Amino acid sequence: CSNNFICGGNQEIIPLNKKCDGIVHCGDKSDECNKDCGKEIINVFLLKVAAWMIGLLSIISNTTILYEHAKSLQKCKSINSLTNELLILLIGVGDFLMGIYLLSLAVVDSLIFKSDYCSKQFTWLTSPYCSTLGVVSTFASQLSLFALTALSLFRAAGISSTKTTSGPITFRNFSKTGLLLLSLVMISTVISIVPLFPCFRDFFVNGIVYDKSVRIFQGQIGKERHLHVIQSYYGRLTKKLLKWTVIESLVKGMFSSDYGDNKKSSRVDFFGNDGVCLFKYFVTRKDPQWIFPVAILIINLFCVAVVAVSYIYINIRTLKTSKDLTMASGPTARMVHKRNQRLQRRIAMIITTDFLCWVPFVTICLLHFSEITNATFMYVLFSIVILPINSVINPLLYSSMIRTFIKRLKKKCVKSCRRFGKQDGSTFGQETGFELQNVPSRTSKSETINDNMDENQIEIKPAPVER
Repeated sequence: CSNNFICGGNQEIIPLNKKCDGIVHCGDKSDECNKDCGKEIINVFLLKVAAWMIGLLSIISNTTILYEHAKSLQKCKSINSLTNELLILLIGVGDFLMGIYLLSLAVVDSLIFKSDYCSKQFTWLTSPYCSTLGVVSTFASQLSLFALTALSLFRAAGISSTKTTSGPITFRNFSKTGLLLLSLVMISTVISIVPLFPCFRDFFVNGIVYDKSVRIFQGQIGKERHLHVIQSYYGRLTKKLLKWTVIESLVKGMFSSDYGDNKKSSRVDFFGNDGVCLFKYFVTRKDPQWIFPVAILIINLFCVAVVAVSYIYINIRTLKTSKDLTMASGPTARMVHKRNQRLQRRIAMIITTDFLCWVPFVTICLLHFSEITNATFMYVLFSIVILPINSVINPLLYSSMIRTFIKRLKKKCVKSCRRFGKQDGSTFGQETGFELQNVPSRTSKSETINDNMDENQIEIKPAPVER
């Protein structure tokens, strides 16, 4: 019948509307694993490429950050400069781990499972490797965001301080900095591993996957399905008393030893909600763990707001303190003006990237929580592009080596284009109607001094914070 779907081997028949509905109904999974709806961890080719590219760029660029700022620790003479360098190192560690997560996910998708992922989906979702990736990605994103928030507050406090110089590196000052860094690491660690604690199993386990010999349970089975089957077998049962340990014991008692090896079952934990093994951000009130993800989202949104306010304050104070210098004339005024412009661009990039990373994501999560839309299918997009994008952009903001490399590369490209234009000037003029001419440069003595002057030679109190 055209309204039914015949499972592989012609053993089972299910309604056609249950085909490709995301729930396994056939024992051989043929209703989900077929040419019409068979899936991979990353289905879209562009997202596969993005996972490889963003992962590699993140690892390479943040390795540069770690090397550059670890090397500069030896040059720190004050506790403020040391704290600044250590917080940037912490951001680099978080972004580096995010690159490791993306690259590992790309390897699992493209080199290990490939198109066989559908038939082995629950093997992956219940594996310790998926849980490990989930912990790494959560720890990386939280550590980077918390360190960025602490850095913005530290810089805002430094620029508002009336002290002209910071304190020396003493044991007491270093202990305070170390306690701050340890707190950020510990909070990020707790957030990432709490869902795996056995004592919180009833809150964070999504379901159980049984051996294929247990025919009444196909695919990932949640508490609702368990309750229905167990009530049919045992009679009335209170849902509040239905813990996962009780469920496993009751299911085991439903079968005799002659039935087969029905003891084989695996739990799908908090990070196994999707093949990308991401923190379960998309929850509804029906999920027992909904309070935890919603609380983390609110904390993250608050951190983004703190970063934005802090850097806006830094920009206002910097413009105010350098107002007298910029109103004057001469190379010093021009240098200060250029430095302020660079600072404004960098601050705008920090605020914009954080906004584009977290605000749309939190909005989608809240819409999903309110059941206005089902955003489950967006896990892959957010885990590969939206959340990790800061791990690639942050090195551009905090690494002078990378910025210098980009500037030199840009100059070489400009020179190459000009050289090409001079060689083909006549052809260009004939084709476009324009004529290329060599215009002699007129550089005054003051402009030459301005170009060769190092912006670090200009001192403003309080000094604007810029890395």
